[in-house]
Amino acid sequence: MQLTFKSEFGMIKISGCERYIRSVEIVKEDNNIDEKNLPEHFFKAQTQLREFFSGARKEFDLPLKPEGTEFQLAVWNEMLKIPYGETVSYGEIGQRIQRPKAYQAIGSACGKNPIPFIIPCHRVVAANGIGGFSLGLQSKKNLLNLESCSN
Repeated sequence: MQLTFKSEFGMIKISGCERYIRSVEIVKEDNNIDEKNLPEHFFKAQTQLREFFSGARKEFDLPLKPEGTEFQLAVWNEMLKIPYGETVSYGEIGQRIQRPKAYQAIGSACGKNPIPFIIPCHRVVAANGIGGFSLGLQSKKNLLNLESCSN
């Protein structure tokens, strides 16, 4: 099941199942046919993402079920605790999940985050700079700027 909509960050595709959101991605164009009679959480996700992109929403309230390894899930769960407008380093995430030397693996988990924006991987930065971002560094800078201006 999926829902696609246009946003400030491009065409967004929300995918999931009857009970959960499983992924959010930027797609090149809307060449997918949205399914009819989608569960309410798809439309709730669309609304909340639009509010987030406009600076009006700071937290999400959605049923999420990303697929990943036990380590990735631990990293993503920790990212959900990072407050809007704040950043933490890969090393800080490592400390919080009792894997203090796993910065590269944490960076990899951030890059594989299937639900960006909602699981805020853009709030995780390198100790000496901005770090990477699966949607591109300019998108990461734009998101961090949005949050600093709205906070």
